[in-house]
Amino acid sequence: MKLTIDEIKERVEAIEGKQGEYRKAARAWEDMWNMKIFDRTPKQAIEQDGQEQVTLPVAYNVVHLAQRLIASDPRIEVPSETAEEDDDQAAQRRQRWLSALWQRTNRQQGRDVIGDAVWQALVRGRFCFQVLWVYDQLPERMRERRLPVLIRVLDPLNVGVKQGPLYIEYAYHKDRQTADSLAQMFPDLEIKKAGRKGRRAGMRGEDKVDVIDLWYVDPKDGTVWNAVVVEDQFAKEPMQTDYPEIPIVYGMGDTAPIDSDLGQGLSILHPLKDMYPYMCRLASQIGTGLLAYFWPAITIENEHGHEVPDLEIGPGKTTYLPMGTKVDIKRADVNVPLANNMLGILDTHVQMATFPGVMYGESGNMQAGYGVNVLADQARGRIAQFRNNVESALEHVNEIVLGLVDSLAGTEGVQIWGKDDKSGAIYKEVLTPADISGAYNNMVTLVPSVTLLSLIHISEPTRLRRI
Repeated sequence: MKLTIDEIKERVEAIEGKQGEYRKAARAWEDMWNMKIFDRTPKQAIEQDGQEQVTLPVAYNVVHLAQRLIASDPRIEVPSETAEEDDDQAAQRRQRWLSALWQRTNRQQGRDVIGDAVWQALVRGRFCFQVLWVYDQLPERMRERRLPVLIRVLDPLNVGVKQGPLYIEYAYHKDRQTADSLAQMFPDLEIKKAGRKGRRAGMRGEDKVDVIDLWYVDPKDGTVWNAVVVEDQFAKEPMQTDYPEIPIVYGMGDTAPIDSDLGQGLSILHPLKDMYPYMCRLASQIGTGLLAYFWPAITIENEHGHEVPDLEIGPGKTTYLPMGTKVDIKRADVNVPLANNMLGILDTHVQMATFPGVMYGESGNMQAGYGVNVLADQARGRIAQFRNNVESALEHVNEIVLGLVDSLAGTEGVQIWGKDDKSGAIYKEVLTPADISGAYNNMVTLVPSVTLLSLIHISEPTRLRRI
């Protein structure tokens, strides 16, 4: 089932047209995490208008705490397909191999791949993995040293998925890439782009072009096809692949079963979208009021019209003024208790929407372990949906990887090195198609990387049971 360039672009535009509201919200969530609330810097605010500009790290702290509660080192369990001893051993090999796969993936990419996906789920409300068999694209001298499977995290703002009633019909990744990066995947491609005068000029180096990587399913036989479009030409014409399914795994953050495209994947920061900027403005108002209180305006007048010299204000300073001079200090009347009361109301609702203050180490007046346990359970529940969605996506990624090894690895299989979490010993595992034979089932658990007790400051009189 071959598609034309126009048909591919029509599919992409159909998805992009529905994502406008989500894209706007995702950028707003990311600005909150990045503490971009005001249009100018604090220095500009103080110099131009004499106003303090305070940006509270509330959104950043919420995301950082949530990341600590979701481990990036997956615990993978692979069941045996039958009760036979050979199947048990094959299941153990698949389990050890998959555990080592994520360790090796992190080392090769120099990133915490699962941690990146967790950040996307928490901040952007959606996340995306892509799984590729890259053995043939690797230079020949690298094929023995690098994994033939590439697992990478894609920006969900650049990904679209068309979900049908029974299966995913197609998925794409669209972004702008440099000519140099494309040369690694398509060394024979001569990239051409129309210039200002309509002439098509060759692209090279850091020049960027639009790239669409489309994967789709043939509805007749269920085969997976792939095509890559660079500008208005095929870098890879539509071709049938040996992939068991579309290798793009698109997941949601905080989900809801509604028709709204935005509501299907929300950030953990969504409840703070309007409240957080107001908190920063309120804190800025308090800071500006305190600035005016501690550094009040001073007016000087002389009833005889004599010229008054500049005052030098400071400890031990003495300034002589002409007779009849009056100095008046205009001190601001700042109602700090009222402002603090409003901040307290906002903080209460922030904790209800995200995490209680005790999770950041605040003991407050709470002395009972039962109360702390209730708040800890609330924190676990708040990230449960994010964690479940990421775990399900990782299981799907593992299934695709096993399917690729089963279909493309050959009899020698794929060798990998890993480290056992329990013993700390380094081991080598070779997985062959004979060890898989269509058995792709697995279960992933992202155990919190830190215990909840380690996040809580326990005062001396408090006695807590282990959480």
